[in-house]
Amino acid sequence: MEKLLPCHLTQILPHMLLAQKHLEQLPTDITVGNEQSYPVAQGFPLNGNTPVKAIFSDRDDTINDDGDGYLHVYQQMEILPQVYETLAQKQQQGYLIVIVTNQSGISRGKFSEQQFIQCMNDMAAHTYEQTGLVIDAVLFSPAADSNDPWRKPNTQTYQDLSKFFTIDLTKSYMIGDKPLDIQYGKNLNCQTILVARDLPKLLATSSVNAPEAIAVSTINEAQDLSLVCLDTTKINEQELTTLLPDLSSKPDYIVNLLAAMQLIK
Repeated sequence: MEKLLPCHLTQILPHMLLAQKHLEQLPTDITVGNEQSYPVAQGFPLNGNTPVKAIFSDRDDTINDDGDGYLHVYQQMEILPQVYETLAQKQQQGYLIVIVTNQSGISRGKFSEQQFIQCMNDMAAHTYEQTGLVIDAVLFSPAADSNDPWRKPNTQTYQDLSKFFTIDLTKSYMIGDKPLDIQYGKNLNCQTILVARDLPKLLATSSVNAPEAIAVSTINEAQDLSLVCLDTTKINEQELTTLLPDLSSKPDYIVNLLAAMQLIK
């Protein structure tokens, strides 16, 4: 049998994929589906006795452009600029990289769970080949029902992750483009960063869930990235106009993890 790459993602729980590099550390008597056999239940999380910091990231419109929605084929995805490189840098600084994503397209019949898992494995293989980044885990909900415990902003996905890792949430971040992403981070008591591609809409709803920071990056005529990081305690249209003089003439702002990473030390 061909040896799996460290980045290969295996469905270790119904709503969780785990990278091969971690699977190889699991005890030989672990049984998928038997939570009593998992590391924390046995008293030894995969990261040992020292809690690890994590970057929790939404997927669609944070890592990749969501396009018309319900994306499930990696080759059809447009990955936002330099996302993989910046995540790889943060992983080298000691962060677990965990994607947390709602995928209601599964329950709506738009694509199958297996297609989603294949898409995530294609993403994992590509980013590993390009940058050496290993996506440590993927937490997902296939449900459209907001009451589903695994659907953001509910936090059952984190409870699943905590069966394998002890996370220091005070040093961890949640990054996403929607209010429910920020609420998920708030529910975990970790730091939150909102990225949004529609700045005018963001201005109209900037008070919702009060993220610690908003990351804004613009593309100018020369296609150079200009990074601007703003504290939400100071956000109002007048101050944004001062910081971004072209606000009124250039309403189409492209925001991605590259800007958000400037806030993570």
